[in-house]
Amino acid sequence: MRSAGEPESGNARAKRLVGTFVSTAATLCLAGDAAAQSLRLDAEQAFERGTEVANVRYDGQAGGVVLNMRRLIEDDGPGVRPYNVRDWYHLELPETVELEGDLQALKILHLDRPQVLEAVLALHSQTANAEIVVNGDVLTEQSGRYRAIPPELLREGDNEILLRAGSRPARAVVASRWDILRNAPDRAGRPSRSFRSDDGGRRWEEVGGEFFVRMHVFQHAEEGHLVSPVIDLGGDGGGLTTPVTVEGFEVKADASTPDGTELLMQVRTGPTPVYDRSFWSRWQPVGEAVADPGHRYLQWRAVMRSTDPLRTPLLEGVEVAPRVARELPEWAGGLSSGEVHNPELRYTSIPFIYENFHHPKLRELREEYELDEVVKGADSEFEAMVLLRDWVRRNFSYDPPVREYPDWDAGEILRIGSGFCVQSAIAMMQVYLSMGFTSRFVFGFHPGPDAGHEVAEVWSNEHDKWVLMDLPGGFHHVEPENHIPLSMMEIHERMISVYYGDDKMITAANRPREPLGTDQIITVTGADIEPDPEVRRVRDLEPARSPRWNRWANMRMMPRNDFYSRRYPTPYHQGFGWDWSEYFVWHTPQHPRSQFLRYSNVTERRSDWEWTLNRVRFDVAPLPGEPGRVRVQMGTGTTPGFERYEVRTGDGEWRAESPSFVLGLDEGWNRIEMRVRNSAGVAGAVSYIELNYLP
Repeated sequence: MRSAGEPESGNARAKRLVGTFVSTAATLCLAGDAAAQSLRLDAEQAFERGTEVANVRYDGQAGGVVLNMRRLIEDDGPGVRPYNVRDWYHLELPETVELEGDLQALKILHLDRPQVLEAVLALHSQTANAEIVVNGDVLTEQSGRYRAIPPELLREGDNEILLRAGSRPARAVVASRWDILRNAPDRAGRPSRSFRSDDGGRRWEEVGGEFFVRMHVFQHAEEGHLVSPVIDLGGDGGGLTTPVTVEGFEVKADASTPDGTELLMQVRTGPTPVYDRSFWSRWQPVGEAVADPGHRYLQWRAVMRSTDPLRTPLLEGVEVAPRVARELPEWAGGLSSGEVHNPELRYTSIPFIYENFHHPKLRELREEYELDEVVKGADSEFEAMVLLRDWVRRNFSYDPPVREYPDWDAGEILRIGSGFCVQSAIAMMQVYLSMGFTSRFVFGFHPGPDAGHEVAEVWSNEHDKWVLMDLPGGFHHVEPENHIPLSMMEIHERMISVYYGDDKMITAANRPREPLGTDQIITVTGADIEPDPEVRRVRDLEPARSPRWNRWANMRMMPRNDFYSRRYPTPYHQGFGWDWSEYFVWHTPQHPRSQFLRYSNVTERRSDWEWTLNRVRFDVAPLPGEPGRVRVQMGTGTTPGFERYEVRTGDGEWRAESPSFVLGLDEGWNRIEMRVRNSAGVAGAVSYIELNYLP
């Protein structure tokens, strides 16, 4: 595999197996033949299902995992303000430098690794008409927010980006130093990199901040890694397991390493079906690792490195071949499993930060507005969520905050009683949090006549998924067949299918001339949980108007919901502009690159967007020498505010339980249910197994 623009060398062409690593445990030797089996994950599976992903991505064209190659160089991102987006916008505007005559602007962009496959300048919309000079060379493109820079113009260290008057008016927009440091205090020691000149560049003086001039470079990262999902070396795959002794294992990585790159394989083992650092081993090189007694689970980590920004290792798959001795207790011959619900956990690589459910402002919000009364009488968790959404709608009116912009604070927003869709989404998110429901702030944009829109998603334990809740209108969307509520991602995929098919780029030029409907989505409004039987499909509703679900062509997310615990960082006047650099942006081959070029964080990994919360993953194993007794082990991936595990058997009551416990079985069918509960008292989705014991 070679990167775009990279010439093929003999080394780059030669694909080879990067190691067959063998580990043998000499501490245990039990009777019975050791069973060998192959447990292989191809790169795409490992990437999507992995528990930790850092600085790597899946390259479908190359057929493997490679080092990430998108990097934003900027100084202004944390402090950028929107500029003059409406005539009635009376909030404080950012400082600007008019580019006319001898008045020029200079931006220094520091690049420690100048070798790039591509480089693109990302400018403020007000700067789009400026003439750009890079390190003394005038760019041939004379206008536009995004300007390609020939790679040969870049140099190591400081690169001078000169902005001067073009054929049409232009200005350089300044993010103030105060705004930058408010959101990113760690940048306090950075030198100033933005200057202005009144005399055609003979003398320069600092401006009070940094110009919105960013550079997106395409070069492979120096290092990244991918951690596999938890692998059961016994091969049982979750649920009822056979006791095994792991006598050894082989790890085979199918990869190629061009000159200047390397790939290191490491493993760790543990006794539990979910990684727990209290019980698992540390990372070890695969050639040295052994499975400790009782360890039947394994994870591998592929560490990828490159000293050449134009080259990357390529990981196509990893095979684990364990040798295990099975020891099924004699009594367990009469034990079998029936229905099992033990879904795999999905992990995000987004470093999402969760609010503390016990934050005083959340408690104050819940008590002041008597939110427990709002949900009183709800027959289900989801009905409670709908009641809370519609309560916010009744207490909020759409009236953009043109003079004073409120904090990300539901209490303040509800006291004002009005705002943008931004404020309604913030209020709804924090109302959910006050009741123990994890929620997040997301927003989207559809090229063309529709504006962007901000909403909240809430994690539904009842439906075991994220669900989009939309205000100020007050509605959600459901599957037509079963009326299960839809997430933003699910709506996005249906919307793209309707508007653009499988291959058209998502641009204003490709957008249909008339609004389209679909029979894949039903919109539910008001206090209803499910659509009225008489409701018509969306394509038949208001045919002259765009449907309510058509905003989600481009999706972005705030990577936190702890706005009470940490007031900053937040975008300045979110909703009037979307230039803050730290959103997470969803991108696929159907999205033009301009969608992400001014942002730091880009993902095409679905698990990053649709990770799971509040789930239990478990295993059950018969105990040797103890007929009718099994050991149950539970683990949870991401449970914000985790408080305890709970278990019930048959029709019994839920009880708190340790993550590992022994259970005596009754003769016949036994149903074991497991869940987590968070510190706000909200229970997660139920995992379960049915066991039939015939002594």
